[in-house]
Amino acid sequence: MINEVLSALQGHLKTPGLAGVTDIEVAPGKFDVTELARKSLRPPALRLCFLGAAKSKASPNEERRFDAAFSVFIVTEAKARGPVGAQIGEWVVDRVILWPVSQLVRGAGIPRDLRFDALYTSEIDQRGIALHAVSWVQSVRLGSDEIDAGPHDPMALGPVGAELQQTLAGELGNG
Repeated sequence: MINEVLSALQGHLKTPGLAGVTDIEVAPGKFDVTELARKSLRPPALRLCFLGAAKSKASPNEERRFDAAFSVFIVTEAKARGPVGAQIGEWVVDRVILWPVSQLVRGAGIPRDLRFDALYTSEIDQRGIALHAVSWVQSVRLGSDEIDAGPHDPMALGPVGAELQQTLAGELGNG
């Protein structure tokens, strides 16, 4: 499921939109400064990552639902000759927010709680690059019912009933 979400996101980001960004890959684990030294990147570059998920409990049908954290790391040259990290980050935020429901992976919810951060350390600065991250949380369902979920199953896309009311009340400041 996690790999399906990352692959779908990679395809969504590879659509035309921001000239100069052609290096868009899924990172096999957490992306940090050691990855910059280990792998050759051609800035500007995007690295898509699964950051982790909160502990979950199985429901009676053995289905599990948890919030998975994802991030797109944006690597640009410190003295950018092309688009700068902030511009690319805004573009990535737009792409994540406007990710059509029809392209979402079945069993994955709509991205929420987006963050856009500038990640600066002296070690990154010494490499002559700038690093930004766009991060978000996405509900993911795993288990026997998820496999059979389809468009007829509203639970495949997000909270319903009392869960939806709690979510909306929390987002509107009424909870």
